[in-house]
Amino acid sequence: MPSIHVHPFRGLRPANKFANQVITLTDIAKSEDQLRQELESEPLSFLHLMKPNLHFAEGKPLTEQHYAFSRNYRRQLQEQQVLVLDDIPYVYIYKQILADGTVFEGVILGIEARDYAEGRIRKHEHTLTAKEDGLVDYIQKLQMVGEPVLLANPNEWFFSEWMHNFDERPPAQEFTDMRGTQHQLWLVSEPKGIADLQMSFAKTQNLYIADGHHRIAAVARYQQEHESKAETQLIMAFVLPESSLRIKSFHRLLQNMDPVLCAGLPDKAAADFEVTRMTEGGRPSRKGEIVYLGPQGWYKFTLKPGHAHPSPSENLDVYQLEDLIFRKHLGITDSKTDEHLLFVNGDESLHSLESRKDRGEITAAFVLFPNSMKEIREVADADETMPPKSTWIEPKLPAGMVIHTF
Repeated sequence: MPSIHVHPFRGLRPANKFANQVITLTDIAKSEDQLRQELESEPLSFLHLMKPNLHFAEGKPLTEQHYAFSRNYRRQLQEQQVLVLDDIPYVYIYKQILADGTVFEGVILGIEARDYAEGRIRKHEHTLTAKEDGLVDYIQKLQMVGEPVLLANPNEWFFSEWMHNFDERPPAQEFTDMRGTQHQLWLVSEPKGIADLQMSFAKTQNLYIADGHHRIAAVARYQQEHESKAETQLIMAFVLPESSLRIKSFHRLLQNMDPVLCAGLPDKAAADFEVTRMTEGGRPSRKGEIVYLGPQGWYKFTLKPGHAHPSPSENLDVYQLEDLIFRKHLGITDSKTDEHLLFVNGDESLHSLESRKDRGEITAAFVLFPNSMKEIREVADADETMPPKSTWIEPKLPAGMVIHTF
């Protein structure tokens, strides 16, 4: 039976007293000017290693000058004992506690690259060649990855019991970031504990990429070119039970569209959807519902029977939106490139969408029900892909907390 092969590894980590200064939040949208200000005010930030180009007037694409700057910066941080390479290999238990009390807990470890190459690590989206090439070049030049791939484990029965054998002792590292999120890290090196974890993963046939498709593809490619180096055969991953993931949708916004076309959309959509006028905005309550904000207000589109497909990806709400509304009525044939289409995280409030429309920033908006992990698994198992920006999956991991070096 196919199985997953996992190992401890020696992480490069910030010393405890510097952790909050080094670790960088990568999921916060910031302008280039804001990033440059952060570099000036945070001399120890991992951002200096992630985006060395921000130190130069001509910052893109990355050049050997940028890479040399980053390598020198890392050398200085290690010489100053800001970053310290662990003496022995560890499996790292990581817990993230959001300000609202939500807890994510899993393990950071090394997964053998062959598990990805042979299809046991399942993906649900394609990678862009240019982006993947850039990451391979980054790894080649800097010999490190500062952020783990996020993987979901459907066989989660062993996780809690195994982790609780170790997380009841004080964490080796603990801090709270600028958003009020707590981060805790435990180091596990006990041979029996490692062996028990490896045995549990040996009973797992597949893991599923929740976030980091480009990163895992780039690391795997790099490792194929460096087969003689045993350490490079591992991919750093944060694995957690799939039931603990928080999955959100992306809003689809239309900009610079013909208002008359958008105003007439509810009548046209009635061929495939039950259309209900809403007195105020609301979110979809179940699969098959799409909420539409148009020039004349809010509507709920409920998919009519007769649109089931044998293909898992074609049964997604986002696919139905693209097929039955975008392509059929709005002339949007490629959501990856169409200049009329914007994507925003589903956390953005309905009031904010209304305000954007009233200010003329957008013409219309679509609010979707989040995909389920079951749908993601079905798409991945069928070797299919989801449309762009189909899911926003939490937790979002900070960069520089555990760095995998090659």
